[in-house]
This record gives sequence, structure tokens and C-alpha cells, in this order.
Amino acid sequence: MVTIQLESISKSFGATKVINNLSLEINDKEFLVFLGPSGCGKTTTLRCVAGLESIDEGKILVDGKTINDIPPQKRDVAMVFQNYALYPFMTVRDNLSFPLKLRGVSRDVIEKKVQQVSELLRIQVLLERKPKQLSGGEQQRVALGRALIRDPKIFLMDEPLSNLDAKLRVETRTEIKRLQRELGITTIFVTHDQAEAMALADRIAVLDKGVVQQIGSPNEIYHKPETTMVAQFMGSPAMNMITGTYDSSTQDVISIKISNSESYSWQRKETQDIKSSYKGEVLVGFRPEDTSFRSGPGDDGIPAEIYVSEPVGTHTILTLKVGEKLVKAFAPSDASPKIGERGSVSVKDGHVHLFSIDGKRVA
Repeated sequence: MVTIQLESISKSFGATKVINNLSLEINDKEFLVFLGPSGCGKTTTLRCVAGLESIDEGKILVDGKTINDIPPQKRDVAMVFQNYALYPFMTVRDNLSFPLKLRGVSRDVIEKKVQQVSELLRIQVLLERKPKQLSGGEQQRVALGRALIRDPKIFLMDEPLSNLDAKLRVETRTEIKRLQRELGITTIFVTHDQAEAMALADRIAVLDKGVVQQIGSPNEIYHKPETTMVAQFMGSPAMNMITGTYDSSTQDVISIKISNSESYSWQRKETQDIKSSYKGEVLVGFRPEDTSFRSGPGDDGIPAEIYVSEPVGTHTILTLKVGEKLVKAFAPSDASPKIGERGSVSVKDGHVHLFSIDGKRVA
């Protein structure tokens, strides 16, 4: 059993606080993803767990034991870096076996482990090649193999797929997820790619400015974001946001401000997730995939005009002008929208999110 606890850890570089009083727990055999924009502290947090950076405050515990002062080589942690860090003058076989040679493992055991790992990662035919003779995906699998061959307690990955093309990224993340499930290694994975995080994670911790904004399952993070930062970071295109006013005592009627002089009353259905009674200014959020446009006059939507149309294969992304605001909506791939076409925009029942002006979820 391998659990990791981060208890109120902080880390600064000079006057810049990169990690700010961060606390969370990673469960045994869990695949946790740190997700957030560049500079949010996710890689620094990973490096602190590995022992490559020291923390200024707080504790890092593995199975209840504080490891703050334990050097990296004794933490039983394996890390895969963004640039793979393979030795260019060594064959794949030697790259895989090198960590075991440093530990003084016998030649027979090393050979057995190399065969096991190469079969697991399907790289047997690559063993006598050098890194320059490998594709990006092959180099990535060798880097994974070099980490796995040590049988680590903890597996840390720092944006390991960022150097791969789109197709190879999808294929490799599938292999990483299969391996993690098969081996049952407690894993922390760092990425800025929300699709990657959604596909891989048991839970996602969304970070911003060194603070955990939300931690939960991919579905929780996507469908019930706790802050506007999480709401707009998850999803592509980002969640639409329009300022409005809301009073929970008036049957969920929202007044959406679409220009300096024009507002529109909108009925928000489903009240069961309202945290408390609320009255005042809000940010009204709704995802493009829950938003649709209908041409011609309509009584049940907000007046809108097509501003831009972007076919993307499976669907068409519409940018709609709603008063002085621009919002995104999805249309079928076979739709033929025309710029300037007028109509109305509507949102699926139960898919409107409300946030306070300071960015916290209201409903």
C-alpha cells in the first residue's frame, strides 16, 4: 500500500510563491493528474515529491512517513521527464538496465528484468538500437521502461507526451493508462492538456497560482466546476460566461446582461444543486456543447446572430453575437450556417452554472 500526503506545503523561488499552502492526499494505486496552466506550480509540486526540490513549509508523507529530508535516490520514486533524458551513446538495452547496474544488481537479474519490461512495453525489437534511431513514441516507451524496471513505489510523470504528435499522444496515453492499471503503481501525472487529464485520471487536481482550485473525478471537475477558473480551463472551447443577476427565491429566473442597456430574463431549471439562498450579481456559465442556435424568430431563447462558423469535422462551432457578447455553440456537422444569420440561442435544461462575481460556484 502506497499513499502520498501533502500537508500544507509551500515553495518559493525568491519573492515568487510557486506553491501556496497546498494539501491533498493521493490514494494507493491511484492515478492522480495535476492539471493547470503554465506557471501554476504543478511541476514544482511533482519535483518536491521526487526530492528534486525542497519545500519551505509543510510535510510530504509516504505511507505516513515524513520524507522531507530523505534524498531523491532513497525515496523509491521513478520519474519520467518531458525530454525523456535517454543516454544517446547507450543502446535501449543499456538505457533500461542502467538504473539496476547502479544498484549493483546481478547480470542475470538485470537481463530478466529487461526482457520483462521490453515485453510489457512491446519494445523487444528495439533493444540494440540507440535513441537517435528511435521515433518519439519509441523513445517515450524506453523512458517509461527505464522508470518501471526499478519497481518503484511511486511513478511521477512530467508532461511526458508533450513532444509527441497528436495521434501518437492518444496512442501513448492509452498505453500509460493500461500499464498503470496493470501494475497498480501510485502515479502522479503533470499536464496542461485537459483532454489528456480527463482520459487518464482517477482524480484531477486543478492548480492555479500554487493553489488547488478543485480536486475530484474527471466528471466532477467537468460537470460541476467549483470556480470560474476550473470552469473555463476545462473544455474546448471554454465555457461561455455572461454577467447577470440572480435571486434564488424567484423560481430561478436569471437576468442576463447582454449589453450596457439590454438584459434578458432566462429561466434556469433544476434547483437541487443550489448551495444556499442567493441574491445578487452572478456570472452565468454554459458550455458550448450544451448550447444550440435556431435560426429565425423564437420565444424560448436569447436573440443571437451568427458571427463566425468553424467546421471541425464531428460538429460545427458557432460564435454567436448576443447583444455585445460573443458566445460559442455547437451545431451539427452537416449544418449550413451563414454569417449574419439571425435567430435565438438556448441551453439544455440543467446545464447552466452560476458563479459569484469572485468566481465561486453558487449553483
